[in-house]
Amino acid sequence: MKTLTLIASLSAASAGFADAPPAPASIPTVGVITSPCAGVPVVPTAAHQASADPYLNWMHDWLALDWGQKCRYQRENAALPPASPARTMPT
Repeated sequence: MKTLTLIASLSAASAGFADAPPAPASIPTVGVITSPCAGVPVVPTAAHQASADPYLNWMHDWLALDWGQKCRYQRENAALPPASPARTMPT
């Protein structure tokens, strides 16, 4: 019984979305980022240095923008030779 009540309330709540106006043109559309590493703080900035814990704040900002650490190792990855059976591990 509770499930049916929840479904009914969700359906009623979502019915109002159909009448919502379209998004304004000023909202940017989602797309491919041309330079994903731009703006990633690879060294502590002046704002980080001025904080109570510069290293922690720097790491927080860095990992928030580069959580997969692709920007951190971008140069090293670019210097690798092309993938080959000798360079990759067998599965």
